[in-house]
Amino acid sequence: MKLMLVLLVAIAVIFDLRERRIPNWLVLSGFCTGLGGVLLHDGWAALGNSLAASLLGMLAFFPFFLLRMVGAGDVKLFGMVGSFVGTAGLLHIWFYTVLAGGVLGIASVLLAGTFPRFIQNLRLLLISVTYRSGVSGVSLNDMAERSSTRIPYAVAIAAGVAVWLGRQS
Repeated sequence: MKLMLVLLVAIAVIFDLRERRIPNWLVLSGFCTGLGGVLLHDGWAALGNSLAASLLGMLAFFPFFLLRMVGAGDVKLFGMVGSFVGTAGLLHIWFYTVLAGGVLGIASVLLAGTFPRFIQNLRLLLISVTYRSGVSGVSLNDMAERSSTRIPYAVAIAAGVAVWLGRQS
């Protein structure tokens, strides 16, 4: 099962790097494989946990999607990961993934030379959240459109899975 998870996430990384999207057929087939493997290996009781982890995985990334920090494919991919690892592994993978995403994001704005734009967007976001208003007519959508760079977040998810798997052995 672990090898299948690694293979599916690696394929998602390739698609995300090449096309900046993760195909639905890949996520759906991975989701079914994860659920089927859990059912065959651990039985019906574990299937409920796997389904719950899939839902929790998607919910964990949905706020990032609303803020346009990740795409819908990333949300679905993380839900697929949940179908393989269950609720016990999901929180750990989420933590490692968010850390990896932060590192990738900072590296990408530094490499692109857009760090000042990133800092300005961050400042506007914090002010907006603090005052709960649109500061100077700048919305989150405006900031996202002028955002410095977009990273293929499947790479961060793959890093999160890899770190979690490495810590399992």
